[in-house]
Amino acid sequence: MARLPILIVGMLLLSVASTVYLSGAAFATSTGPRLGFWVDERDMWSGVGYAWTPQQFVNNYFLTAPYPAAMLFATGMSPSGPYSPGAMGEAQWLSQVATLAQSDGLNVKIVIIFFVNLSGGTIDGVPDQTTLLKQYMAALGTHPNIYGAEYEREYFGNTVQEVQTFKTIINNAGYVNIDDPTQINNFPSDPMLSYSTYPYYGGVIPAALKSPSIGIGYGEIGVPLTGPVWTQSIVDSIVDKTPTAASSTFGTLVLLYSIRDLNNPAGGSLGHPLWNSPTLRNWIWTASGYQSSYLLSKA
Repeated sequence: MARLPILIVGMLLLSVASTVYLSGAAFATSTGPRLGFWVDERDMWSGVGYAWTPQQFVNNYFLTAPYPAAMLFATGMSPSGPYSPGAMGEAQWLSQVATLAQSDGLNVKIVIIFFVNLSGGTIDGVPDQTTLLKQYMAALGTHPNIYGAEYEREYFGNTVQEVQTFKTIINNAGYVNIDDPTQINNFPSDPMLSYSTYPYYGGVIPAALKSPSIGIGYGEIGVPLTGPVWTQSIVDSIVDKTPTAASSTFGTLVLLYSIRDLNNPAGGSLGHPLWNSPTLRNWIWTASGYQSSYLLSKA
């Protein structure tokens, strides 16, 4: 399959958090940031993942505390494993998730990050996926709660042609191209998703997000660290100190790349992401200011 990064982040893990529904009055209704998680396609299809139906995903992800109002879905459009629905099946699955969230009246925003080869040739055994990306976006359809998509350029190239091809496909599908401020060949007028300092281990919070940023992702990519990345104090710091993205019209996206933490004895593994850890979710839900200041999935 197309390469996705080894993401090492998190704190506990594993068991499917029980679904808890609250009345509308119990949710924060003021404008504010939206917290969400990086969801890897392998969390669903790898064989050790959940293989949730769209309704199960909505219940377990959006309608379980801390009721995240955002999601970053990462895909290489090459789902593999015993539960794999294929690229078109995955797009339709994501489309159904968005449709269910919309029909349930959930206040969510979804962003997609693609790890795809748009070079026109084969790279590391992965053929060009330009046509497949067009088909994927057609199968996904148009949803008001899917904001846009970002092209992860690290693995397959970063030429002007590739970046422009991606932007054109995403725009033609009715979505916003989200720029990567860490790469060259940018589109300065397009919104961007900022990143925290790597590794995110010392609780480094930027003082400001440069326009036109729509939010920030916190996480760790690469080799294991010497200690757990995610702790309750780091979660508290992110919730309390993340700056506002002035260019965002729907609330600052605050995304936690909480997949696993190999150096944490309670950490997770591929397919059992830490974003589904009841402990990590409870840290967020009980963090000072979260319930009063953050937008939740069901206002």
